[in-house]
Amino acid sequence: MKGNTIFSFILLLLLLATAGAGLPFACDPRDSATHTLPFCRTDLRIDERVKDLIGRLTLQEKVKLLANNAAAVPRLGIKAYEWWSEALHGVSNVGPGTKFGGEFPGATSFPQVITTAASFNASLWEEIGKVVSDEARAMYNGGMGGLTYWSPNVNIFRDPRWGRGQETPGEDPVLAAKYAASYVRGLQGTDAGGRLKVAACCKHYTAYDLDNWAGVDRFHFNAKVSQQDIKDTFDIPFRSCVMEGKVASVMCSYNQVNGIPTCADPKLLRGTVRGSWRLDGYIVSDCDSVGVFYDNQHYTSTPEEAVADAIKAGSRFTENEGSVLPLSPRRHHPYAVIGPNSDVTVTMIGNYAGVACGYTTPLQGISTYSRTIHQPGCADVACADDALFGGAIQAARRADATIMVMGLDQSIEAEFRDRAGLMLPGRQQELISKVSAASKGPTILVLMSGGPIDISFAKNDPRIAAILWSAIPAKLEELPLLMSCLELTIQVE
Repeated sequence: MKGNTIFSFILLLLLLATAGAGLPFACDPRDSATHTLPFCRTDLRIDERVKDLIGRLTLQEKVKLLANNAAAVPRLGIKAYEWWSEALHGVSNVGPGTKFGGEFPGATSFPQVITTAASFNASLWEEIGKVVSDEARAMYNGGMGGLTYWSPNVNIFRDPRWGRGQETPGEDPVLAAKYAASYVRGLQGTDAGGRLKVAACCKHYTAYDLDNWAGVDRFHFNAKVSQQDIKDTFDIPFRSCVMEGKVASVMCSYNQVNGIPTCADPKLLRGTVRGSWRLDGYIVSDCDSVGVFYDNQHYTSTPEEAVADAIKAGSRFTENEGSVLPLSPRRHHPYAVIGPNSDVTVTMIGNYAGVACGYTTPLQGISTYSRTIHQPGCADVACADDALFGGAIQAARRADATIMVMGLDQSIEAEFRDRAGLMLPGRQQELISKVSAASKGPTILVLMSGGPIDISFAKNDPRIAAILWSAIPAKLEELPLLMSCLELTIQVE
């Protein structure tokens, strides 16, 4: 599995201590074998604790943590956990994670969502979420429930014949979006430190409004949806869930959208949910939906391929592997600044430009933040030979981080000068690969160009930690760094 997102959330979940009830899921202070392990130390940063925990897990243990009934890891003091609980309009025992009985014979059942949504009362929706999560926490404390709830259902009630439409806020994307964010805030709380009361989950992404109609069931349903309808209708409530409600989880649906199972579609999950909306949490498949696109939809030829497609589609979005950006001048110094566009001026203003009052080159901008070691690597963007490769490689070996500013200029793309292809000119790709292989620290690839460049080689290179496209960035000397993109990513922490 790529990235640490689900494991960071698991860590937060497992480290929650129970209040006056059973034993904690992990890091029991009474367990001398585990309570001093780094992932149990609250004085360390979360990313450090996650890295330690993942480093201790075997591959088999990681696999067993991916199901809703996550297995225990006794040697690390981690108990089993059931992720599946429901709280559509009150704590429910539909999911196996919640049980009624003893001190908890029942819970408040509010009106069904279609009814509550008709009030058009956003503060009411949030208050209902608060009451539901109060009761959910009480049941957790009493050992009768979990902390992860697969609610709310914010699908658009597009077809009025749909049997599950009652679970949704209705057919209007704006209303559904407002309901989604409000109910999620009520469930999760609004703690300034980011601590969750419970974890909500917005489902079922996306274009799902058929269960069993005219011989077609949800396992075989292929929703044919235009890109405009996805953006203007179906995305609206889910985007609000993530960006306004800060939901902990998004669930992908059983159906296909335009021929691709939603749980196997990287454009939807990695590109939109993780990329555009920046989900800070985990993606979960609907029950058995990964098996569905092998067993029912025959989208893959083996079950293993189905699992692999789902994991890769929902993997953490990376244009920033391991969250290397922003670079820290405290941790990374000096920087190696390398590339034919690393110290350019006129290249930065493109064509049809006036006369700039002054220039701040990439090298000059970066040098205001940290000491730098500069090597061009290529004489120009044509990069006809490797005569300057040696100096660039040596610089990368000496620096704590390497920034490569590559790409094009007006000698490659301009009026009356079209490109022959989409690859980097000359031997730029070779320089990038050799420098990143030699770099002591992370390598950040910055591309300066007007047109697109095929950089699949870099995207698939684990030694290249981040990729930025600066376009044709600037002409004013007041620009505080080499470009607006890097202004946001190379900064004092």
